[in-house]
Amino acid sequence: MPKVSVVIPVYNVEQYLNKCVQSIVNQTLEDIEIILVDDESPDACPHMCEEWAKKDHRIKVIHKKNGGLGFARNSGLEVATGEYVTFCDSDDWIELEAYQTTYNKCKEKDLDICWFQPRRVTTDGTFLPLSPKKECYFLDEAQMRNFRKDIIGRNPEDTQSRTRGMSSCMALFRRSIFLTSGVRFPSERDVASEDLMFLVLFLPHVKRVGILPDVFYNYLINPKSISTNYSEAKHTRLLNLLAKLKAFCDENYEWSEIKNHYYSQQLRIFKVILKYISYSDEAFFRKVSHLAEETRNPMLTSFYQDPVRNKYKKEDRLYIWMMKHHVGLFFALLYKLKR
Repeated sequence: MPKVSVVIPVYNVEQYLNKCVQSIVNQTLEDIEIILVDDESPDACPHMCEEWAKKDHRIKVIHKKNGGLGFARNSGLEVATGEYVTFCDSDDWIELEAYQTTYNKCKEKDLDICWFQPRRVTTDGTFLPLSPKKECYFLDEAQMRNFRKDIIGRNPEDTQSRTRGMSSCMALFRRSIFLTSGVRFPSERDVASEDLMFLVLFLPHVKRVGILPDVFYNYLINPKSISTNYSEAKHTRLLNLLAKLKAFCDENYEWSEIKNHYYSQQLRIFKVILKYISYSDEAFFRKVSHLAEETRNPMLTSFYQDPVRNKYKKEDRLYIWMMKHHVGLFFALLYKLKR
């Protein structure tokens, strides 16, 4: 059994794939398997995957019908044999000591999941600033319960609570939990933030978690890639995420315990929705009307009525007030200035 299985979904990334795979082949932890999942990529990637498999016996290649990132990860999980499993997007790359350091910590602390830190890199090679993180662990049920709630969102009434935006690409997961729980990734074509929904479903099966301060994951971004088109499909996926989160919260928590965490995530999602509408190509006055209409979504009614809205920082309180009073013009002008 290899110590770590690395699942890499591959789609239309021929200019980045070699750098990604090279960073994993050269890991200081040599006892790994690398699973390249070709998601019916239309470019040279299928051939490149096969060429990599010829170079390194640790590499497996899966060719599958296109189904998106989440389902490609699931396909990799089906053939993974490692003690731990991790994921890497094929346009990103990993620091060479990442898996050795993280695996050693997993063994030392008997962790089910151990995260490390990312940094964002622009297409011209610029590393964007990041804030340092502290090493921390969640090793008993009380700590894990708070951690699970903070994955959903922070509680503004609790100074110890913080939103934990964690990615499956920046962690090692004990593979046996996938086998015993049956949890898999949802499709990003169904819900936005498939990582978040996966973690919400996976974490109830997890007992011990660690977070390392080490910056090991290089996440490639394009600052100019923010969409200027409002997408109904994107809007639907965001609301689907909120609906599934709400159903999970209702089933697994008393509402009084989880509502503040859920509201923080709900506010985040509606900020995304309002931003994309503001960036759309709609005529200005139609856009203002559209923004006001969005803030009338019935999903927001209980949040508008809950006193927790007064516990947010000043900028958020203003934002929420504008949402509650459906001032579409505010959001149109706000995001026009931000651009």
